[in-house]
Amino acid sequence: MKEIINRKQAVSVLAMFLMGTNTVLGAGSNSRDTWLSILLGALFFAPVALVYMRITNLYPGKNLYDIILIVFGKITGKIMVAIFTLYAIHVGALVLREFTEFMHIAAMSGTPQVVFLILMLSLSAWMVKSGVEILGRFSKFILPIILAEIAITFIIALKDMDFSNLMPVGHSGFGSIASEAYSLFILPFSEAVIFLTLYRSVKTDQKRNSILVYGTGIAVVLMMIVIIRNIAVLGPENLKLLYFPTYTTVSVLSLGDFFTRMEILVAAVYLLCGLVKASVFLFAVSFGMSKLFNVENYKSMAFPAGLIMLTLASIIYSSISESVEFLEIFRYYATPFQVILPVIIWLGAEIKNFLNKINPKTPLDLSDL
Repeated sequence: MKEIINRKQAVSVLAMFLMGTNTVLGAGSNSRDTWLSILLGALFFAPVALVYMRITNLYPGKNLYDIILIVFGKITGKIMVAIFTLYAIHVGALVLREFTEFMHIAAMSGTPQVVFLILMLSLSAWMVKSGVEILGRFSKFILPIILAEIAITFIIALKDMDFSNLMPVGHSGFGSIASEAYSLFILPFSEAVIFLTLYRSVKTDQKRNSILVYGTGIAVVLMMIVIIRNIAVLGPENLKLLYFPTYTTVSVLSLGDFFTRMEILVAAVYLLCGLVKASVFLFAVSFGMSKLFNVENYKSMAFPAGLIMLTLASIIYSSISESVEFLEIFRYYATPFQVILPVIIWLGAEIKNFLNKINPKTPLDLSDL
């Protein structure tokens, strides 16, 4: 039985997936012009989003891996599927490590980090075993709670905000703003390529193009609210010194003597977004492994895929400072997977679609050309 999620559920999954680490880590370099970089990064993402939309529109009811195999055939197609699967394993492990670093440093420093890794991966594996429908329902239920938490903390923070911290606009210079925008274009916006592996579960009779538009739009608005709040409360210079700027910002907020320690709310939101993001990556890895090993039920790959990600996440860094350093080069590392390969897939799909229109009785495979 095919798993189905509706448009609202898909939008919720994508919005939480894109917010991911940005809900606590902040966005970009946390300079006074980061809010401009977020807008510019979203603008950079627009043409790439159109490519993603076109790929899925050419083959409704198929996910990214299905489309690759249809367009490029078994040999070339499986090589490309393997490349995307390895990318999903690597970035999924990075995501897991970031979330567990947060839990280890900010909340429970006495607990071994591997405990958090096992817990997060177990929940993600359970989500994959339960299916895409459960992920969709969970995200649709949780997203309004996240919206409310961000809105409430922003309102409470108003009395502590100094909006002069955001002035003068453009102080960082266009080069710096554009560089930060490109980083945000890659992380998190273009990570949406991984979300395309869930597209076969989206109802084909709904406005599928609006999923990327609304999902990205929600993420952009929430990231803007979070970064403006953080900068106005603590100032850009202070934020640059922090590993978890949002957590620290909210920790200084209070509503009289009654409502304090609101950083607990941020930690909860962070973990919920982290669970969705880690689950989407695990779905992508499970789908990819099922294609590579010709396994019909992708759910049977959940725990093997999870163990691979768990092992990699536990050894990938020796400290959080190394992860921060890697983020500086991530935009160069991820560009081929998130931009170049999708463009190649799109061009291949357009060519195959054109050739099949010319000779519909004998569908052509690009691997035969």
